[in-house]
Amino acid sequence: MRCCWPALVVVLARADEATFDADLQSWWHSDVAPTFDTLDAAAAAHLRPADAAAFEKATGSTVAAMLRGARDAAQAVTTSDPLPCASAPVVLSTKKVVPHPLNARGFHAFRALVATRVMHDVVAKGAGNWRHILLRDGYVAEAFVGLDGHNRLPVEIAAKLETLFRRNFSTVQGPWERAVTIPQDKQHYLHVDTYLPTYKAWLFSNVTVADGPFAYVRGSHHASVHKLRWLFGRTRHLKSIQAMPGASPDTYAARGPFAEATHGYEASLRFAGADPDNEVATATALRAAGFERPTLFTSPGTTLVVVADTSGLHARARQAPGNVRTQLLPPIPLLPRLPPADLPDEVRGEAVGGGRNCAPRRNVFHCARHALQCALP
Repeated sequence: MRCCWPALVVVLARADEATFDADLQSWWHSDVAPTFDTLDAAAAAHLRPADAAAFEKATGSTVAAMLRGARDAAQAVTTSDPLPCASAPVVLSTKKVVPHPLNARGFHAFRALVATRVMHDVVAKGAGNWRHILLRDGYVAEAFVGLDGHNRLPVEIAAKLETLFRRNFSTVQGPWERAVTIPQDKQHYLHVDTYLPTYKAWLFSNVTVADGPFAYVRGSHHASVHKLRWLFGRTRHLKSIQAMPGASPDTYAARGPFAEATHGYEASLRFAGADPDNEVATATALRAAGFERPTLFTSPGTTLVVVADTSGLHARARQAPGNVRTQLLPPIPLLPRLPPADLPDEVRGEAVGGGRNCAPRRNVFHCARHALQCALP
């Protein structure tokens, strides 16, 4: 059975993603009533004056205009669709990008601002130095000697992961996977997975720059002025379902710097101008937008555990021909939960998605009411 475990995880994750995408009702994963009062309350409780100033500087719009405009847009809906995109259950959901008339004024960036503030406030309530580093930088990484004699995580590393995710990592074990990517792989291009904080974990063994290491732009998970400005620029044209660009193919046919007109649209927004074949051009494009150059997570001669908030910019660096990336992806959604156990009707704040090493994504408005359950997702 052990040999079939990775395949089973992939099958279950893909089946869940298909259900998630097909069922509009599944966009809402919370016992919190999906009303605009919920949005008003979350903004009032979690946004600071500095957040409002940053949002206005990035978009030219105000928080008050977003709150008022969201209600007005929902009331103006004339479609017979039971869940139009401007409705509260869709706007207040885990859907990565919502086509909305207010996107022309920064609504997607506003969703990201509220989501980031709620989740960072929730995560900050937990214990452990890893949480502090994760909130500060967007990632935490620690080297260790490797798997133990039983091909399992060392006790101290498993304990730190359990403190973060409240799941039993003692059941995670090898063997290591040997990952090979093709040049057309979308993951080579810097991107954010979604608009709300979401967390993934990796284990890397003896990974060099030539092996295609994980890359992350430190601090890009924050709802800073430059992050909000970038989100605004990438989504301001997505004002309706009819305005949504055509989706990209499974792999990119074109090489060179990312451009939506060339590569196609991704709900996991790509960073225009980033080029996985040109570090200088990528660093220049990032610097012009206010971001750092990517950090590469290599582990020559050792093993590295990495946890990252993939609402920040990240990618898989190019892999030299013939090289492999030795990694282990813990199946976080399927790991046994640790006490205090959640009752069935209290689990509705989570939705599996984003891969087997991705923590269940929390609806931020559920987390505003259930901090204990959501810290960390």
